Amino acid sequence: MRNFHRFRICLRPASQPWPHLRSQCFRRGASRSFYHQPNQSPYYQKPKTRIIRDMAFGSALTLAAFFAYSSYSYRKALKALEAEADETRGVYKEFAGRFAEAREAKDHDRLREVTFEFSRRLLSKHGGVISEAGPLPPYPEEDELHGKEKIPPEDTLMFVEKDEGRFITVAQVSVNLELEELDNDWKRYADGAVDVNPAHDKLGELLTRFEYQVEFWRKQERLRGGELFVVFALRDKYWTFRYAYDPWDSVGVTSFD
Repeated sequence: MRNFHRFRICLRPASQPWPHLRSQCFRRGASRSFYHQPNQSPYYQKPKTRIIRDMAFGSALTLAAFFAYSSYSYRKALKALEAEADETRGVYKEFAGRFAEAREAKDHDRLREVTFEFSRRLLSKHGGVISEAGPLPPYPEEDELHGKEKIPPEDTLMFVEKDEGRFITVAQVSVNLELEELDNDWKRYADGAVDVNPAHDKLGELLTRFEYQVEFWRKQERLRGGELFVVFALRDKYWTFRYAYDPWDSVGVTSFD
């Protein structure tokens, strides 16, 4: 077997004659010398202090750019929120006048139209993720109160919001009623009397009919396990609560006054 350790390796630039090659020959393990190009600028390693300084300067620029972008994004988002708030206040002001005119005229049909249009205008700001789902159905035929509803289905309109899996997560029922029309029922419910009688009061009817609707959605497999966020939107108040299929959990009341 040949012993390759005895060979000498020589590097010769193509433009250099053989006699000048001796200084560039080396044995295995010896230091390699490099051919100097006269037109090539020499390279000098940066001092460590300068490298650290450059790194710190680059980091400072990166942080400055990040905070500048964050500040710009914040200002942009703030302006968008302010614009949306101004638009919402404008909607409230517009519909306050329309509600006042309809109440003064005691026009129930006109009040219904304004109530539903008000909900549509507010919910349209959510980019189409909320859709109408028709009126709240009456009692089912097997219920003894079927046909005896105190709130006609045409005085209600449901809106639903779905998640990415197309499951209903939020439901709103707009109702053509004033809070004072539910005043006594509301106070009893707020005091803890959750056994409201749907045969005697409108609030109990709303809750019971909505429970039927929830059961219908569940049978259609349109509800994911867990809670359903519910809003009863009256003409002058919004009542929000969580419905965990049983029991009800009131969250709060929002006034338009």
